[in-house]
Amino acid sequence: MPFPAPLIRTIYNAVLLPLAGAAFFIGKLFSKRLAARVHGVRRTWATLEALPAGEPRIWFHAASMGEFEQAKSIIERLKELMPDVQIIVSFFSPSGYEHQKNYKYADAVVYLPLDTPANARRFVELLAPDAVVVVRYDLWHNHLAELHRRSVPTMLICATINSDSALLSSAFIEFTRRSYSFFTTIYTAGESETQRFREHYLATDAQLITAVDTRFDRIAAQVEAARKQPVLPPDLFAPQDVVLVAGSSWEEDEDMLLQARDHLDESARLRLRLIIVPHQPGAETVNRLLALLPDAQRLSDIENTLATGKRPVFRHIIVDSVGKLLRLYSHAHCAYVGGGFRAGVHSVTEPAGYGIPLACGPKISRARDAIALHELGALNIIEHKHDAREWLSAMVDSPSIREKRGSTARNYVHTDVGYSDVIAQRIIGEIQKPLDSR
Repeated sequence: MPFPAPLIRTIYNAVLLPLAGAAFFIGKLFSKRLAARVHGVRRTWATLEALPAGEPRIWFHAASMGEFEQAKSIIERLKELMPDVQIIVSFFSPSGYEHQKNYKYADAVVYLPLDTPANARRFVELLAPDAVVVVRYDLWHNHLAELHRRSVPTMLICATINSDSALLSSAFIEFTRRSYSFFTTIYTAGESETQRFREHYLATDAQLITAVDTRFDRIAAQVEAARKQPVLPPDLFAPQDVVLVAGSSWEEDEDMLLQARDHLDESARLRLRLIIVPHQPGAETVNRLLALLPDAQRLSDIENTLATGKRPVFRHIIVDSVGKLLRLYSHAHCAYVGGGFRAGVHSVTEPAGYGIPLACGPKISRARDAIALHELGALNIIEHKHDAREWLSAMVDSPSIREKRGSTARNYVHTDVGYSDVIAQRIIGEIQKPLDSR
């Protein structure tokens, strides 16, 4: 039996939020991350008070760094269309804030304070946004209610629903529906997500629009830029070579690939070139891989040799630094994405954007893109040694298979590129309504 929304709201405000506040207060004594957030919220108020007046102001909120990637292409398009617009970005998590606090297209980056009614009133009053964009699913009831009370156009983009969420249980569904009702427009991440919203009656008061994941715009732009700045000179690889990049790999992924490589025939082994990018490229991991691949070199050693003007001698590469995976995919004919033998596969959309066939371990249930690419035939699931051997053999021996699967992967990312511009134009339309009436 569903609890009435006012009852849940009372429990939320009178019990849950005070408990959360106490947890933050105590937790900051033991956790640097929580301490950073508590101190960051104090800076938030001063930052908002110092914002210059006069220009249109748009507030973007994301839970963390990953979700914010879905907003960047929209923000950057807004800055192109309206150079004077103020972009204010908020995060709830320290990881999101710390990684994006210097984002060059934001006029201010702040922590979102705890979602108490008083904080919500103060935050929205100081910020005074002309429009608000929330990314994906990070709903804070009191902030949304305050925006709704002030008639601020509020949009949810790349909206998705976790069917297992407690917020969709019969007890909390009315409160959840009330939170969604505060949005002016909800842009879903696809038709399947739109259907989920309709099944749970979550958008009865908001305009529900089937859209796409705007992250694809970001990925397409990053791929284009990465192609222009490859990590290595392309002529380090021979025309007959087949380069496989193993991205964000763990020991289980690496062992699976290396055992499969050992079972290839000699001709295939000679054509296969591995670039292994460990998820944690510490000295122990790198040394273990170098012992397993005696004809490999560290990427840093290769780069140092290139800097002297000499040509490095190597067969495979072990990457011993971070931040280069996206650009390394530009060298690949195929990619294996790690994590599928642990908590879950890492992102598959970046290599898919290059138009190359993919493989990963079996744990993809929480990765919507991996599931879709697998269903389309662009991504192979590796569960056993013979799966890895068959996939690797196909990649090395059959350019036509690589081309077909790679084309499917590319189309998945690039077909719907451009929706960030659509949303940006609609945001501008929303904020210009009150501007035109002044």
